Amino acid sequence: HVTTEVEQEQSVDVGIMLTVGDNRNREAEFLRGMLVAVDEMKQNPYKINLHIYDVTAHTNAVDSVLALPEVADYDMLVTTFDKNFPQNVVDYGQQNDIDIINVFDVKSDHYTTHSNFIQLLPPTSHFNDAVFDYVMHHFVDHKFVFVGSSKSTDTDALDIMLKHALKEQGRDYVEVEAIEQLEAVEWAEDGTRYIVCPQAIKKADVDKFVAMMSTIKETLPQLDLTVLTRPNWVVYTSKYADKFALFNTLIPSRFYFDADAARSFTEAFKNMFGEEPVKSNPIYAAIGYDVARFFIESEVYNDGDTNKGFIDYNALQTDFHLSRPSNWSGFLNRCSYLINFTPSGIVEKITLN
Repeated sequence: HVTTEVEQEQSVDVGIMLTVGDNRNREAEFLRGMLVAVDEMKQNPYKINLHIYDVTAHTNAVDSVLALPEVADYDMLVTTFDKNFPQNVVDYGQQNDIDIINVFDVKSDHYTTHSNFIQLLPPTSHFNDAVFDYVMHHFVDHKFVFVGSSKSTDTDALDIMLKHALKEQGRDYVEVEAIEQLEAVEWAEDGTRYIVCPQAIKKADVDKFVAMMSTIKETLPQLDLTVLTRPNWVVYTSKYADKFALFNTLIPSRFYFDADAARSFTEAFKNMFGEEPVKSNPIYAAIGYDVARFFIESEVYNDGDTNKGFIDYNALQTDFHLSRPSNWSGFLNRCSYLINFTPSGIVEKITLN
């Protein structure tokens, strides 16, 4: 139980349901980020109470937390389930008019039917739709090249959507089953603009693709090229930043952490815990910080009525663009990004909605 030092008449009670047993390091970083945020808000004219529970401590831990009488008086429950979101937590929020904040579970659809449910990460279908809309709008004069890999399947949703749309528009595209076959593609330096879409996910396939495209680019330096990757390629940005810039690479992502813009957060974190946040993708400490700042300050702003809206907030990592898909639904955050490694060496964040 954590309480800010400033004793004020107004208070915000935040229940935090952590899944420590499944994700100890992630949960620790997430909570640390929240604590940094609360520490920064301690001079605000309201009291903040954090009530922290490990709902993986034993088999019936979720039920035990919901059985506590004080929980019904909380303003929100922040949850870190990343799959199989518990129905009883959803129902509890609805019955007691408590906002349930789903931080990590992208497969949950409870936001579609429960007005108190807030989902922070867009489902895969929404994520793919956003990338699809951007690509089809901005690459109308490009020739698409689809590249398979040792782990690719014919059920790759985004590729299927793109190919279907191209066929509907009568646009030709190139499709190769293996990365090695890229060298057989008849690339042209006659002004043809290409967007290459590799399905590669495994590190070995990514390495192979980068090497192959580097050779092609060296042979054809004037080749007008863009590469649209899979989201997990973000883990290779340190190794291949220069190559990604050479290819004008676009990486779809639900997260974007600008380390330079977040220096004050990193310093505050280090001052509190004696070390910088753990580097990962995403930065879990930054998620915890953003969640605490945005939802606690919004609770004060709207006096507990989400229909009054939320604060404007410049997030460290994931922006909050919350809206109700229908009049009776909860809130979905539709925000996602394309991270663009441009040939100039500048990394740009393209926000998708």
